[in-house]
Amino acid sequence: MSISFDQLYDDDKEIALGLFLVWANDFLLGFDLPGEANIDLNAASAFVSNLRKSDFPANGGYVKASPFKKAANAYVYMHAIDPFKQPIPSDIVGAPLSTIKTSTASFVGFAMVKSCLHGVSILRSDGQSVTLAQPLSVSKHFMLDLVEASSRITPETHYKGYSLLFEALAYEVNPGVCYPKVF
Repeated sequence: MSISFDQLYDDDKEIALGLFLVWANDFLLGFDLPGEANIDLNAASAFVSNLRKSDFPANGGYVKASPFKKAANAYVYMHAIDPFKQPIPSDIVGAPLSTIKTSTASFVGFAMVKSCLHGVSILRSDGQSVTLAQPLSVSKHFMLDLVEASSRITPETHYKGYSLLFEALAYEVNPGVCYPKVF
């Protein structure tokens, strides 16, 4: 199952919440974790409500935001609100990660970003439209470090950094779609 930016950022927050809950539950079931036992519905509602606020942190707001800014916004709010009641157990992710309270938010958040960015079209400033045909892909080592690095995210201070990270990861697996390198 996949989720898209259009679904996640739907104007109708009840629809967005329902789609997020179905998608997150499906994802957690892949870890043998029933989502209904692991998702705090009030926190999930707060997560969805915070996504498309009037002060969306990109020039031109949500409508003009790049997919990477939409991805970063969702990822940082996933951690700031953390709608998951418990970390993924150690028998699934190992002892070090199971002690990080936001590990579930990291795994679910990265999978959400990966799903939303896969296949998205980007209209570059040079007028060319490009598609991210390949999904993000990271190593186990990268994912472990990402979970640790994401443990104390705040939207105000981490949004830009995660936007750049997701952009770099997307360009790594989709050569030819990035802007020409100048530095």
